[in-house]
Amino acid sequence: DGEVAEARFVTADELIGLMSTEPFLPSCRGMILPLVPGFERCAARLRWDAVRVEFTIEPFVEAAPGPHVTAPVDALAAMGIEAEVGPFGSACEVGPEQAGAAISTIVQSAIEHGATHINVDISAGPT
Repeated sequence: DGEVAEARFVTADELIGLMSTEPFLPSCRGMILPLVPGFERCAARLRWDAVRVEFTIEPFVEAAPGPHVTAPVDALAAMGIEAEVGPFGSACEVGPEQAGAAISTIVQSAIEHGATHINVDISAGPT
């Protein structure tokens, strides 16, 4: 809900420990990590094997997604990737080795089926 539960200064080593035990929103990690001195030295201890791809495809028609919206979801399913379809967009989680192909599939399929605008948000983080 956007509330900050706790804020404090930590060392890079302490941050690595917190990231393995506490939930961090992917966007927060992206804002925090570059500001922690010495984080690059410690980052190798994290396993970055979760990539979340969120995508919104337009034109948007409420309660009536057209083929420009459904085709990318079907194309991902053909790759063995399950996409969550929501009222304001869709998302899937893949390994880093699948991320490029998944994003390419989403974009190509959406355009081929009449999309006029595609918004893709990619979050990668430790697991």
